[in-house]
Amino acid sequence: MEITLLINGEERTFSKKNFTLRENLIAMKHQVKADVYYSDEEALKNPEKYEELQKDLLETISKIFDEQFTDEQLMTGLVIEKADVITDVLVRAMGGNKKDDKKKNKNQ
Repeated sequence: MEITLLINGEERTFSKKNFTLRENLIAMKHQVKADVYYSDEEALKNPEKYEELQKDLLETISKIFDEQFTDEQLMTGLVIEKADVITDVLVRAMGGNKKDDKKKNKNQ
């Protein structure tokens, strides 16, 4: 799995070949926080709580990629058209398949 970020005007690609139980725990911890946030109607009305959750997501992705990049670099360097890679990383870290794998399975 790869993430390409624009850092200091240059595109840099970071790779993650294997996902371990460590990454699973990191992703699940974020997922629990997200579940709590989305189940709290008051939190949903609070932009600061949303920002806090998104910052945790950025930190989570950075940790999953063994801190090859910072959460700040991820926030400022990932172009919005490629932001779905974040979901793919979380799904893969939690033991699921990325979208490309699903497409391959449909074609077989």
